[in-house]
Amino acid sequence: MDDADRLQKHVIRTLVKLSRWQQVGLVVLLLVGAVLGVLFLIFNERIFAWIEPFADRWRGIKSGWLILWFMTFVTAFPPVVGYSTCLTISGFLYGLPNGLVQCIAAGNCDQMLIDIDQMVYFYLRHHFGILLFVSALSKPARDLRQSSGRDGHPLCRAGPHAQA
Repeated sequence: MDDADRLQKHVIRTLVKLSRWQQVGLVVLLLVGAVLGVLFLIFNERIFAWIEPFADRWRGIKSGWLILWFMTFVTAFPPVVGYSTCLTISGFLYGLPNGLVQCIAAGNCDQMLIDIDQMVYFYLRHHFGILLFVSALSKPARDLRQSSGRDGHPLCRAGPHAQA
């Protein structure tokens, strides 16, 4: 059985377990999401025109790019909700060359932090036989490591530039 079939059966089992009110709420939520998506596609020029004064003010801040860079860096380690939003805001505020450079810089600095974290972890484990260093994530990192069933540091494959 391939992954798509397993996912489909899991979704169907989960939907069947929901109460009638939860199923109605889910349908309403999906409909509202679809309507908002269509409205965004139709009125995107007006929405961006409404956002433009905020973007101008943000561009006017002396270190506004640094705030956005830090937000991108924090959300990319590991990728969480808001990472793609930071990338989109960066592109909207600073355009293709400047926004792209900012995103690449934040992603590369994030990847360097992940690599340093891995090196320190494996160095401590190999040379001293200790497993104290579980990154700044502590309990969530241990849970991720145990649930993945993989030996090694849980953040080895957690960054946006993760290797399979």
